[in-house]
Amino acid sequence: MKIFAIGDLHLSFGENIEKPMDIFGGQWVGYTDRLEANWRQNISEEDLVIICGDISWGLRLEETKADFDWIKSLPGKKIFFKGNHDLWWQSAGKLNKVYGDENNIFVQNKAYIIEHEGKKIAICGSRGWICPGDDGFSAEDKKIYEREAMRLRMSFDEAKAQKALAEALKAQGFEIKKSQVRTPLGAIKAVGEYTLTIGLLGEIVADITVKVVAEAA
Repeated sequence: MKIFAIGDLHLSFGENIEKPMDIFGGQWVGYTDRLEANWRQNISEEDLVIICGDISWGLRLEETKADFDWIKSLPGKKIFFKGNHDLWWQSAGKLNKVYGDENNIFVQNKAYIIEHEGKKIAICGSRGWICPGDDGFSAEDKKIYEREAMRLRMSFDEAKAQKALAEALKAQGFEIKKSQVRTPLGAIKAVGEYTLTIGLLGEIVADITVKVVAEAA
């Protein structure tokens, strides 16, 4: 498996979306054809592509369907993060219900864990924004910046919690891979006691109580 990252696709395949990128210069003419050709040449079904936001020019979710149909037709597993132009983005939960599947996953406030060459890798991210000290940084920008920083911290916290949970289970003789954790508590904090429902194999599930006593280093 290889890991790729790309952002600023700015797709507009929807029939009601009239914002072609070639208005920004001739280098953008036919860019989706070149992008698809390079994607298919370099990326296999076993690879992972992190799509770092600014995905579609659609303003409403229904206006993005043609863009996601195009993305989903390309090889590889895709992990989607929100960009500052993705005004159609609602919640990751809803997006995963509408467009998500095992190869197309929307992530926000959480970490997505993959296993590669025997190592677990946490993929975290949040919407980018201008930073304190940048020209024109306003009080409203400060609110957005702090909110996105909080979202990123939540992602890191969940990555550490998942690591701590895996290590706690392994210490007790359990090692669960590709587990599905369903809990009404939302994001699991690094320290605390939790009752979790974990999918083991197919429809086999187990309810366990896990006490995480310290954050993973």
